[in-house]
Amino acid sequence: MLQTGHFTEATSNFFKQQELRRMKWESNRVMPRTTYRRSVSKERWVETLVVADSKMIEYHGSENVESYILTIINMQELKITHHADKTLASFCKWQKSINPKLDTNPLHHDVAVLLTRKDICAAMNQPCETLGLSHLSGMCQPHRSCNINEDSGLPLAFTIAHELGHSHGWGFCLDDVPKKKDLKPPFIAPGVIYDVHHQCQLQYGPNATFCDQVDNICQTLWCFVKGSCRSKLDAAADGTRCGENKWCLSGECITVGKSPEAINGAWGSWSSWSHCTRTCGAGIQAAERHCNNPEPQFGGKYCTGERKRYHMCNVKGCQKTTPNFRQMQCSEFDTVAYKNEFYQWIPVYNKGYVDIGLIPKGARHIKVVEVSEAGNFLALRSEDPQKYYLNGGFIIQWNGDYEVAGTIFKYGRKGDLENLTASGPTNESLWLQENNPGIKYEYTVRKGSSLENEVEEPEYFWKYGKWTSCSVTCGNGFQRQIAHCVKREKSMVKNLFCDPETQPKAKQKKCTEKDCPPRWWAGEWQKCSTTCGPTGEKKRTVLCIQKLGFDEQALPVEECQHLLKPKTRLSCNRDISCPSDWTVSNWTECSTTCGVGAFWRLVECNTKNQSDCQHIKKPDPARRCYLRPCAQWRVGNWSKCSASCGGGTQERAVQCISVDGHATKEENWCEQETKPPDSQECNLQKCVKSTGSSCSKDRLSVNFCERALRCSPPPVSAEAGSAFC
Repeated sequence: MLQTGHFTEATSNFFKQQELRRMKWESNRVMPRTTYRRSVSKERWVETLVVADSKMIEYHGSENVESYILTIINMQELKITHHADKTLASFCKWQKSINPKLDTNPLHHDVAVLLTRKDICAAMNQPCETLGLSHLSGMCQPHRSCNINEDSGLPLAFTIAHELGHSHGWGFCLDDVPKKKDLKPPFIAPGVIYDVHHQCQLQYGPNATFCDQVDNICQTLWCFVKGSCRSKLDAAADGTRCGENKWCLSGECITVGKSPEAINGAWGSWSSWSHCTRTCGAGIQAAERHCNNPEPQFGGKYCTGERKRYHMCNVKGCQKTTPNFRQMQCSEFDTVAYKNEFYQWIPVYNKGYVDIGLIPKGARHIKVVEVSEAGNFLALRSEDPQKYYLNGGFIIQWNGDYEVAGTIFKYGRKGDLENLTASGPTNESLWLQENNPGIKYEYTVRKGSSLENEVEEPEYFWKYGKWTSCSVTCGNGFQRQIAHCVKREKSMVKNLFCDPETQPKAKQKKCTEKDCPPRWWAGEWQKCSTTCGPTGEKKRTVLCIQKLGFDEQALPVEECQHLLKPKTRLSCNRDISCPSDWTVSNWTECSTTCGVGAFWRLVECNTKNQSDCQHIKKPDPARRCYLRPCAQWRVGNWSKCSASCGGGTQERAVQCISVDGHATKEENWCEQETKPPDSQECNLQKCVKSTGSSCSKDRLSVNFCERALRCSPPPVSAEAGSAFC
């Protein structure tokens, strides 16, 4: 005879073994003594494999696809179909097959990222709005550390970041420092490489252009596609031109300048200890600090170190009459309906393995199927509680064949779905264990010879009941016929006795009653015209209609005048006083032409009373700006005059020197109006030749004239007059 049943799976923690490895790993390192539990931010390295499919190369071209992918990543036998789930499964299997097992191997990757131009969709093989798919916390698990991402233009960078966030989890594979150094080429904003028209083409195809009918491109990029403006509500990329000598940066249109310097984050102050989680029996208090002093900006590093810490509190035991913590947690569900009924919930204490069903000795055609995905694992043990054949001792085993109880059990696991089959017969009884209600198992056993006192096994099957009444009292409706579980030669029983997989679908047929009379139909209320104040009003459409077949037909209002017409207008939000708000002026230009400066704006409460606006965070009155490095002119010494008389020239070096003391080719970094001259005239006096005759009578003048090419007046004295030369 065939026996079926329902069982749940062991909560065998897959990460138990990794937790033991972590404890051993930490014990080998010198850790500072502390009385606190801590939450520590550490550096991690995600070694990433990026794969572009053939559609990506076909669309972007083999010459451009590498540059495009590098731009995306720095912003942040494979079968590929529209079906995202199947594509993810195929890609994960493929990337695992090419990934070296040793984490120390330079070719090993921690996560694999697939980029595709296919219009993927979750749960179906047709296009839809799915942009990416990944395994939750799959990092460092070889068969789950992978994700797929649909190329939607430059916003693909945000999709990849989003899916990587889903993939992240704790794991040893992130602890090894990569051997290759970071590549830090000169940063070029993506909007400079791909102008606004190119960005539209990346999203909508080669015929798309920028739609200039919509303002604020830095907030939302609109593209002209097939005669109308469309948007995916993504901002234009940083570096996109948004005006004369302006570009987009972090969603704002600012003056073009060099990329601002990176600001590394630093820890803020510790918060005070939180309230104790329990009043007795040992609770927890926590304190935390944030990386906001300052926050990392412009590519700066995030803080590493202790982020959150804990300590015990109220450790004194509770009175025996007081419910323990587990009981308190369970009792919170006493007021939550389960299958339309209320229950009193109590704790269940076990070691993580839950006995679900016993497969008897001699069972054949054993089949165990997990109906829905779960994060738990099937376990198989003998009647001896200490003897496990599959997934025992918190150790998860791989897919494959296992010799158990005289037969071969085939264990399969695909993602989070498991199955277990065996032809039998078994030579001992086996316990199935799992902590998941979505499980079905079956087996057969030989029926022995009839005995006088043998009780026949009850037989259950599905049987259609009577047709229901028509779903309407007028017009056209439906009748349904539902299959119920019945016991042979008995009456109807609860559906849980029958196999849910074999339950027939309900039958349905049309039914027609008398014509329905006219009636008022009221649509949904529109949004209130205001959120506060005395003028708020909402509206709705009210029509006189009559049901004809399966359609509704509008009639003149006179047909419904004998009925009370619903209201079409209603006051709303009038009892809510309007709060005051902050008003801000436009940003000023940067306060400096070089180095770090600030944008300023006026921030005022619109009632002129600051206390009226305290419920809303005050906008920042200033923002940091950085246009270019500061520099100044530096001059050298004048050269010797090119002539000793009659006018000559002198020259000197004039250089623009940056703040670090190095000369720069960018002379526009220095103010041109204050640039010192690099040449000047000198020795402008006239040249006069010496004759020597006027100097012959005096010894002093002769000596003077013999040593000079021209005569210059000697110092006036008693011996020498002014008429010597």
